[in-house]
Parts: sequence; structure tokens; C-alpha cells
Amino acid sequence: MDLIVVYDAVYREEVMNQRVRIAEKLGNLLSGFTGEHVGEPRLLICLYGPPPLHVDLKFVTAQELEHRVEDPMILWERVVTTLYK
Repeated sequence: MDLIVVYDAVYREEVMNQRVRIAEKLGNLLSGFTGEHVGEPRLLICLYGPPPLHVDLKFVTAQELEHRVEDPMILWERVVTTLYK
């Protein structure tokens, strides 16, 4: 399963540093490693289980979605707005 996690670019360093912890919150993470070896450092390759389930989590900013090879379907969206006075 491939999942694309879109985040605000302001949080890039925090998100990249917390990818494994984010993946752990999604289920019983057996193993997870980054995708530098396939040329995609934004990727976290995960194995959940039991039963075994392979999930690729790709962490991208909204701007990075403009240049993509996938045409993803939105499964869940939370829009955060800030009101200024």
C-alpha cells in the first residue's frame, strides 16, 4: 500500500525527523526504514503486522505534489486554517 502524507513545509525538519514515530502511531510497526537507497529520501518503507502488511509512506509538502508521478486519491483530509484579526 502506498500512502502520501502531505504536510505544511514549515514543519519539514520536524516531520522528517519524526517519520518513524508517525508510522508507529498508525499501527503495529515491525520495521521501518527510509528510501534513500532507491533515491527517495522522503519515503519510509514500513512493515506492519501481524498479519504482514507492507506500507510505503511518502512525506511531501503541498508544493511537492505539483511534481509527482502518482495520481493519488484523497482518503482523508484535514484543512487547518488560521484566523488573523
